[in-house]
Amino acid sequence: MQYVYDTYIKDYNSKVFAIGCSMGAMILSNALGVDKEDSIVDGAVCVQAAIKKWEGIETFRNALGGLYNRGMGKYQFDYL
Repeated sequence: MQYVYDTYIKDYNSKVFAIGCSMGAMILSNALGVDKEDSIVDGAVCVQAAIKKWEGIETFRNALGGLYNRGMGKYQFDYL
């Protein structure tokens, strides 16, 4: 999100809005929760985010041989 902001939005002093669906909604909501008031996002919509994330952590960590966990998932679960 920071790259997109710096590249396309920063110079125009525009607002930033984000939409996340399914796993993207989970990642977006976690990112917003971590950034809190320091977030560059002015508004967000999370569609079909997992409600009980803690119940799916092991499945997420092991899916596709741990591909998600090694990539973007590990960063998100460090905050649980």
